[in-house]
Amino acid sequence: MDFTGERHIPHMSDKLTEFEHLARYHAVKDIVKGQTVLDAACGEGYGSYLLSFYAAKVIGLDISEESIYHANNKYSTDNLSFYQGSIDKLPLPDASVDIVVSFETIEHVDGDTQRDFLNEAIRVLKKTGKLIISTPDKFFYSDERKYQNPFHIKEFYKQEFLDFLKGYFRYVELYYQRQEVSMVITNANRKIMNHMYTNDPQPKEDGMYLIAMCSQHPISEDNISFMSVSTHTTHNDEVINYFGFPDEIRSYKNEIEKIIAQSRFLQTDYLLQILKTIKSDRKIYLWGTGIAARNTYYALTKEGYNIEAFIDSNSAKWGGTFLNRQVVPPESINGYEQKHFIVIASSYFSEIIPNLERMGYIKGIDYTLGLVM
Repeated sequence: MDFTGERHIPHMSDKLTEFEHLARYHAVKDIVKGQTVLDAACGEGYGSYLLSFYAAKVIGLDISEESIYHANNKYSTDNLSFYQGSIDKLPLPDASVDIVVSFETIEHVDGDTQRDFLNEAIRVLKKTGKLIISTPDKFFYSDERKYQNPFHIKEFYKQEFLDFLKGYFRYVELYYQRQEVSMVITNANRKIMNHMYTNDPQPKEDGMYLIAMCSQHPISEDNISFMSVSTHTTHNDEVINYFGFPDEIRSYKNEIEKIIAQSRFLQTDYLLQILKTIKSDRKIYLWGTGIAARNTYYALTKEGYNIEAFIDSNSAKWGGTFLNRQVVPPESINGYEQKHFIVIASSYFSEIIPNLERMGYIKGIDYTLGLVM
């Protein structure tokens, strides 16, 4: 399964991101014990698998056929199953699950789908069931960092998220996920920590991510407050650097983002200038199905160009779709007297170029680079 940046994939995402994602699932382990759980938009399946060691039954659901195929092949327990489906049309009977878990999902869909999802969650939950749902706080995630995630469609501010959920559930409790500096004292023979001390007299009511527990019945006895400690040496170094020099890190990151934005502008401008020289009857194909292909697709369609299809060397993707366009094998562009125009939209362009040139494609005439940064 390829890493595109849209879904977290263990051992492929950076360690800090992996730590954030796993913490949410670990936080709900006690609540799901003995319960039937739906993991809505389960992605690669790692979280559903983790919960299956505590829940009576776990159903992982994702709209991606590739993700579900991967999950079914990678994770296997008697009480775990994976199905393809959309969060706005859950393929489950009414009142069939105790808990719906949905982490970092709702910001990836539009307002109508968000509303449909909550209605569907209420439908499949039992009377005393709970929805546990997370999303980034737009203020900290996007506004403060001057960052726009290309995969997010509709993000929430804290109060906006709270009001939205209260429109569907009588009881909503909000938790805040953030990174904190920790000092840990451990003993190999002691599995439980006796005390957790904080020098903050009032727990903060903010965080990069918002996690809400929702129900039609009181939930005051439930608690998903959680502290996670990484034992990964490299990750500990990352955390120390991250918290030890926050201003410097933020400054460097802002500068890097400016450079990337400027680079994309120049790449887009160059690409458009090349396409102006191409005859209008030539079909445009994008080679790649990752972030670079997505960025290139949006840049070109914004200017009125039509993308015929996407090319990918991975046979598992042939016959499928990407951004509502067919994914075809490299061989499909070979043998034409008038060659299609190929825009390489992949970080593996150095491997793609020799393939094109073997088929007789000439740089600047038959192919060029898209937004590969």
